Amino acid sequence: MQEREELLSMEHTTSSGKIFMAALTFFAAVGGFLFGYDTGIISGAILKIQEDFQLSIALREAVVSVTVGAAAISSLLAGPSCDWFGRKPVLLVASAVFTAGAVIMAAATHIGMLLAGRVIIGVGVGLAAMAVPMYIAEVSPARVRGKLILANSLFITGGMFLATVIAGALSSLPVNVGWR
Repeated sequence: MQEREELLSMEHTTSSGKIFMAALTFFAAVGGFLFGYDTGIISGAILKIQEDFQLSIALREAVVSVTVGAAAISSLLAGPSCDWFGRKPVLLVASAVFTAGAVIMAAATHIGMLLAGRVIIGVGVGLAAMAVPMYIAEVSPARVRGKLILANSLFITGGMFLATVIAGALSSLPVNVGWR
């Protein structure tokens, strides 16, 4: 709460307060970008993944859906976690979870490892989906709160768009490289 009061007082007195608020919103909204990217990249990557791991239809469906399922479950836990531990700690955990999931997926040598990475990424998505807009709303002055929370939504959409562009650009790479 003290941090929010300091931000609010800075906003009215200096332009550095406005820059700080914009930077804070940008870095918090990166969680929204990762949400969009991680849910969007699979649409292009699944074609290469299927070739690399020789997946059945059921396993392809599992690779796509486990992230969304894990996100749904972890988002239910994210609200109480934000209340108990605070928004910033939950955002830091979400960042660590995103990183761990990405490393596991990049190193995946079999389908179980890939699915584990996708589940871990889903946990990060669920945590970020809850914590990012809450954090931005808490630190934002009332008169610009809606605009700053909109940044999270724009980052989600931007992540999805960039995922599509990257998937298309990497589609011509060899099978074992293109999806990683």
